[in-house]
Amino acid sequence: MKTIVQLFLLCCALTASIALAKPPNAAGSLYVPAWGGSTATQGSVFRFNASNGEFEEVVIGPLGIDIIPGMTLGPDRHLYLSVLDTQNNQNGRVLRYDLKGRSRGEFIVPGSGGLEFPAGLRFGLDGLLYVTSNSPAIDKLLRFDRRGRFAGVVATNLITPQDVVVAPDGSLLVSNGNSFASSIYSYDPVTDGFVGAFVPSGSGGLQNPTGMAFGPDGHLYVISFPTNSVFKFDGASGAFVSIFASLDGIGIDTPTDLVFGPDGNLYVLARIGGDGTVVRLDGNKGTFIDFFVDGASASMGIGNTGMLFIDEGCARYGDNGLRNRCFPVVSKSRSNRPPR
Repeated sequence: MKTIVQLFLLCCALTASIALAKPPNAAGSLYVPAWGGSTATQGSVFRFNASNGEFEEVVIGPLGIDIIPGMTLGPDRHLYLSVLDTQNNQNGRVLRYDLKGRSRGEFIVPGSGGLEFPAGLRFGLDGLLYVTSNSPAIDKLLRFDRRGRFAGVVATNLITPQDVVVAPDGSLLVSNGNSFASSIYSYDPVTDGFVGAFVPSGSGGLQNPTGMAFGPDGHLYVISFPTNSVFKFDGASGAFVSIFASLDGIGIDTPTDLVFGPDGNLYVLARIGGDGTVVRLDGNKGTFIDFFVDGASASMGIGNTGMLFIDEGCARYGDNGLRNRCFPVVSKSRSNRPPR
């Protein structure tokens, strides 16, 4: 009798806990790192609803004089931010936060492995973290283990590296943002060998590439910063395919990052009238759909790389160069807003 009663109470407790548990947020959220011209908006991560683009909260920051040049999601479902002190462009490090914005401390301590001015960062298929380092002496791609300990230099031939993505074959692609380079280099993370220029300098008219993302079609999409456009390259060969989208004519400039969303469309982080904004483009045609995020209403400053969608139940979409099918297809009934 005692055993039956215990089982009954256990079942009731489990039922109650399931009933009280918060269900996964099917639509998820869009996380955007940004900074502004003052400490009021500097070093912050903004969160928006993934279904309608409405502002949810400033989930991290502001971090005072620190800025966030890059962000990624780790295998532990934590946000990893590359951070540096703007007063002297030093104290480069990587901070870790949970998805609710609670600090989990320094993952990479300042200067570890020679880290200076960290920008793009990404976890490889090996579970290790790769971080770009812009140094006055030499630009590098550094590797860190699962505990944040320095684990070696992958590359030393980069030129103002901006972003790093993981190709479907596991290789690492890094954008060279310098105007004289304007290329994307490929590296083998197993041998630390330089594979070659995946996208040669100036291919198709590419200039100062920053953010990159692999699309659902397997091709590589790249921000061409000064030309205000998105370039498309063959995901296997790196050959120029097309200028996928031009952002001229809709009143925005200074694009820095892009990511494919749960609806299959392309989202571009840019600036409009001095404020950060996110525009949505048709994922197949590159045509303008709408201003998905109104940065002015959220007091969002100018962003860099690291924008990503995160689903509460399934981790991520459009990050790490991997296509994730956790998100449902969502639509937005709001009519397009005209360019401002």
